[in-house]
Amino acid sequence: MSSGQERLYAWDDNCLQWYAHAVEYRSFHQEVAEFMRQDLPSRPSVCDVGCGIGALTLQLAPHCRHITAIDLHPKPISYLQEQAAARGLANISAYAGDFLTLPVPDEPYDGVVFCLAGGVEQFLEKGRQWGKTLFFVENATSQRSFSSVGAQTKETYFNHDLQLLTDLGIPHSYRFFTAPFGQVFTDRSDAEAFMHHYNPDEPEASIQAALKAACSLSTIPNSSSSCPMKSPC
Repeated sequence: MSSGQERLYAWDDNCLQWYAHAVEYRSFHQEVAEFMRQDLPSRPSVCDVGCGIGALTLQLAPHCRHITAIDLHPKPISYLQEQAAARGLANISAYAGDFLTLPVPDEPYDGVVFCLAGGVEQFLEKGRQWGKTLFFVENATSQRSFSSVGAQTKETYFNHDLQLLTDLGIPHSYRFFTAPFGQVFTDRSDAEAFMHHYNPDEPEASIQAALKAACSLSTIPNSSSSCPMKSPC
């Protein structure tokens, strides 16, 4: 895992709150859930792999018979368990663990989803043992999120994965949709902390320039209210 990925998935308290605020600001996970429901039976069983704080799990749960959420890290799993309890969602089972090493369930899930969790090549073999239908939600753009110096390229699995499925003769379909994933900050210091966290090697001048370009500094108060900073997913 690269140093950038390690920071992205460190899941300290700040990261957890930043992600939770971003989820509140945009309807990305709601849109993903709606797309999935078109290809799932009524009241399905679903497994959400790499679930993070469970944003997609929580959107799917009211429509599922049961949903299992798995993430490598216990901190977001604890957050999801708290959210599920607060919302009275008793059909969610959330576990910290490595999907690739977990035993295959006795009965396959109706759907297994990997939402921004990795590419087809990484999960295909194990996923086909776990679920009847697999959903891979991936970036189809190479634009980098959380950049202090503008758009940069980042790894995208999309074209490779389409070719892989075709070469293997596996029936598949795909659809494009645009769902920006915005970031919300409680105040200017919160925005600065975010940029420093994800761009630790950038000079302070670059951080300030990026903040100014991303959203008007006049809209980032010293306290209270929020400032959206749009970052394409």
